[in-house]
Amino acid sequence: QLAGRALDTVRIQCIRKLSADKRSREYKILKSHWRLLHKYSANLERQKRRYLYGLNEYMTQAEAINLVFNRFPNLEQIWNIYQQILAAIRTRNALLLVEIFNIKPKNLPDEAVVLIKTLKKNIKGISESCDSPYSNGPLEGLNRKIKQISRSGYGYRNLANFFNRIRLEL
Repeated sequence: QLAGRALDTVRIQCIRKLSADKRSREYKILKSHWRLLHKYSANLERQKRRYLYGLNEYMTQAEAINLVFNRFPNLEQIWNIYQQILAAIRTRNALLLVEIFNIKPKNLPDEAVVLIKTLKKNIKGISESCDSPYSNGPLEGLNRKIKQISRSGYGYRNLANFFNRIRLEL
């Protein structure tokens, strides 16, 4: 999440620099096709050209991103860090994460420096989460369902009925 927020912060700074020229192709990509920046680089379309709405032209997703990177190299730097983090998490490779933490914060955007320092500070927990095959996703799903039951019921007078409802749902 921290890496995604840092990427979005730099993207918004780039949009503000282009605010005088709202008709530029880069502005339209950053404004309406921002999801391309959060997409895993291996999943970007590199061959088939598609019509990009708002931009009103045909181009691949990789071409659209490279168009923005030509104008804003600092966005490309933080995007590369973001992609490395995504790759490390997808492959559960703690060593790759440690390599990212060892990047020297020279000529990087401030958000990238904060990102690297924060990840370095929490390196133990992050590397353990990569090594562990377990996830707290199922538990969080159960918590969400229980909260939803209590919200939709507006409270139960009898606590036993509330627990029975939870057992029925789960």
